[in-house]
Amino acid sequence: MAWGLNSSVAGMLMLAGGVINAICSFATGRMYDKVGARPLVRAGAVVAIIGSVLFLVIGVTTAPAFFVLAHVVFMIGIPLMQQSAQSAALKGLPRELAADGSTILNTMQQVCGAIGTAVATCLLGMGSGASEAQSFVAGSRYGYVFGLVLVVIVFMFSFFLKEGREQR
Repeated sequence: MAWGLNSSVAGMLMLAGGVINAICSFATGRMYDKVGARPLVRAGAVVAIIGSVLFLVIGVTTAPAFFVLAHVVFMIGIPLMQQSAQSAALKGLPRELAADGSTILNTMQQVCGAIGTAVATCLLGMGSGASEAQSFVAGSRYGYVFGLVLVVIVFMFSFFLKEGREQR
């Protein structure tokens, strides 16, 4: 990490985002039942875009608390997008295909997560700067831009998301 923190401290910095993600995942299920997927996916994408932009302004001298803020904001947007889109996708399937659909979604989530991690790691290695910390921050920015592009794509596709009777 650019701040020279050990892995335990870095993990503690990420804990707040993980807790927020869990809470928002629970709340998203309740909101989905009331408003459907389309507004939640759009709102989640907007929140995740804000979190991504916050990540982009992080530098070598940025306080770790700002990273925690950016991570928390990003982790509010993720479950809004992911839970809602998955629920809408499964709702569009006939009941007899629901188990197969769930299996496919879970498998694709793991595969895409692995690919995304590999791409982000490669981008991290592309960073260059006057010091190791600056190189790490530059490489991280490439990864943040990659994530930002993916979230913008989700936002654009959210306008084509079908609800209720439209799905079948």
